[in-house]
Amino acid sequence: MASVSLKNVKKTYRSGLEEVVAVENINLDIMDGELLVLLGPSGCGKSTTMRMIAGLEKITAGDIHINKRRVNDLNPSRRNIAMAFETYALYTHMTAAENLGFCLRARKVPKAEIDAKVSKIAKMLQLESILDKRPSELSGGHQQRLSLGRALIRNPDVFLLDEPLSHLDAKLRVQIRAEIRWLHNKLNTTMVYVTHDQIEALALADRIAIMNFGNLQQVGTPAEVFDRPANRYVATFLGEPAMNIVPGVLSTNQGTCSVNIIGKDVNLSPAKDLTSLFTAKAPDSTLSIGIRPQDITLMTGSETSADQQPLISGIVKVVEFIGEKYILTTRVKDEEIVSIHDSINGLREGDKAVLQFDKRKLHFFEDNDTGNAIRWE
Repeated sequence: MASVSLKNVKKTYRSGLEEVVAVENINLDIMDGELLVLLGPSGCGKSTTMRMIAGLEKITAGDIHINKRRVNDLNPSRRNIAMAFETYALYTHMTAAENLGFCLRARKVPKAEIDAKVSKIAKMLQLESILDKRPSELSGGHQQRLSLGRALIRNPDVFLLDEPLSHLDAKLRVQIRAEIRWLHNKLNTTMVYVTHDQIEALALADRIAIMNFGNLQQVGTPAEVFDRPANRYVATFLGEPAMNIVPGVLSTNQGTCSVNIIGKDVNLSPAKDLTSLFTAKAPDSTLSIGIRPQDITLMTGSETSADQQPLISGIVKVVEFIGEKYILTTRVKDEEIVSIHDSINGLREGDKAVLQFDKRKLHFFEDNDTGNAIRWE
C-alpha cells in the first residue's frame, strides 16, 4: 500500500505552433489504502492524470510522489503500480491461468510460487472454473475479473483502473462494481479509479476528484460533493436527473432575506443563517439557484403551503415512468423543472402541476463563468 501525491502537476501537448493544456496544475493527495475516483466527462484530463501516475505519460511540470518517493523520472516498471485497462488487454493466445501468471513469469518467479498465487487470486475472484479457457471463450464479466486479477497478482503499491466497466452491460456493471468495492475493502489497497459515470463514482469512492477541462473542480466524499457542490458544474454533473438551475434575484427588506425564483418571492430567513449570504452578495443582485429533483414535492389541491415553502406552478411537458418513480418535466414560464415523485396522481402531459421547493435544500451559485457556490450556513 502507498500514498500518492500530485503537486502542481501539468501536462501540455504541442499541436503545430499551439500549446494544448490537457491537465492544469493539479494538486491532489491520495491517502494510503484509499479508493479515489477521478470523475469527469470525456476529454477532461482524468485518464491523462492516471497515465502520469503510472508513468505512461511524461509530466510537463510538477512532481508525483508514490509512497513519499518522487517518481517523475522512474519508468512504469519501477513504480510498483498495476493497471487494469478499459479494453482488458488480455493475451488471446493464453489461458486464463497463463494470463494471470504472465507478469510473474516475466520476473522469473519460481513456478511453484506462480501456481500458488494464481490459485489464490482465482479463488478470490471466483475464476477457478475457467482457468483453462482462453479469453475468447469467456463472458465479459469473467474477462473483466481476469484483467483485475492479473493486476492484483503483482501485489502493487497502487492499483489503477481506467474505466474498467465501460464495456459491460448495465446488470453486469452493477455486479462487478460491487465486487471491486468488496475487493478494495478486503485488500485495503490504494486504488485510483477513472470513470465518466457519476453513479459509479458515488457508489465506489471513498473520495471523488471531479475534473473538467483539465482542472480539478472539487475533492471530497460522495456525500460532500453531492450535498455541498463547490460550483455550478459539480452540482449539475452529479445526480441523475441533474440538479435544476434557474436564475434568481436576491433582495433584503428590514432584516429579512428573500429570493425571486421564476417570478415567486421566497422568504429565506427562517430557513437558514444567512449572514454569509448577505456579505457574499449585495441586495438586488442576480445569482443562479439550484434545486435537486428529489427536493421538489408535487402538490395536490390548492396552492397553499402551511410551512411557507415556495409553490410554483407550470404545465407538464414530459412524464417518464422508471419503475418505482416518475420523472416530471414541467414548463414554468421560460424554465423547465425536472422533479422525481413516487406518485403523480394521474397527471399527464399538458396538465397543470404545482411544485413545492424545499427551501432548506436550495443551492446558490455566482451568476458568472465560474459559478462558484455561495455558502449560506
